[in-house]
Amino acid sequence: MSTNGEPDAPRTGPDWRSRLSVVLLSAASGMGINVLSNDVGYRGVAAATAAGAILSAAASLRRLPPRASLVRHTARTLLALALLAAIAAAVGPAAWAAYTTLTAAALTIAAVLTTNTTDTAINLLMGAAGIGLGVAFIGGGITVLVRDTGLTTQLRQRVAALTRDPAGEESTAENSGRVGTPSGT
Repeated sequence: MSTNGEPDAPRTGPDWRSRLSVVLLSAASGMGINVLSNDVGYRGVAAATAAGAILSAAASLRRLPPRASLVRHTARTLLALALLAAIAAAVGPAAWAAYTTLTAAALTIAAVLTTNTTDTAINLLMGAAGIGLGVAFIGGGITVLVRDTGLTTQLRQRVAALTRDPAGEESTAENSGRVGTPSGT
């Protein structure tokens, strides 16, 4: 009984997402202090912890009403962070590219998992798939352009002609930028 005389609502147990997040977080903690951390390193611990945290947050957000401001803004915030990670992958140092790309993908997956409606989740997945296919086609197009085709051969010949000095010597690393000077001086 509650304090105002009304019966309490029956308690419900945690759903499967909550149980799975507890299992993943427990496994991540165990891996952090166990022998497995030597095998997979801290990256495996971080991945398991992130997966557990995402599933736990998704389970908590699904309990809220769909019109709650936290539910409405979570997907947008996660997608904005995924955009920042994708930009960092494109313009940041090459050493960061793999990590920031995986971070962008994980944030997009988290946005899909935290939505309340199936339609929104499908729209997000289709949009992410379209972007992924577009990036793949761009990469394929660049590969085709870089191949040794007639166009690239002509471009290489023109660049080589522009980098020759008046004496006819080609620029090298030793005399680059010094047109007309012999390579030995």
